[in-house]
Amino acid sequence: MGSSLADRAWEKENVVNRVNGVLTVVGGWFLTAVFALTISFIFAIIISFGGLAAIMLICAFAVFLIFRTHKYHGEQEKKEDAVDKPVA
Repeated sequence: MGSSLADRAWEKENVVNRVNGVLTVVGGWFLTAVFALTISFIFAIIISFGGLAAIMLICAFAVFLIFRTHKYHGEQEKKEDAVDKPVA
């Protein structure tokens, strides 16, 4: 909002869009906080009841997700490289 005030973007036709953008960003911050709190609570309950076995399972799941994402990203880059190569 401060930068848009400096560049005089708060004219009558732009005000609705600017306010909507600000509310969207602030609302996103609050939703992020709510989701982070909820997921953290779920993980804390799982660790509380599961102990060391739950921690190992969560870590294994995280490693699986990292490798799967790495593999998917590599496949997407190969597809993009194939599309971007010029035909000789």
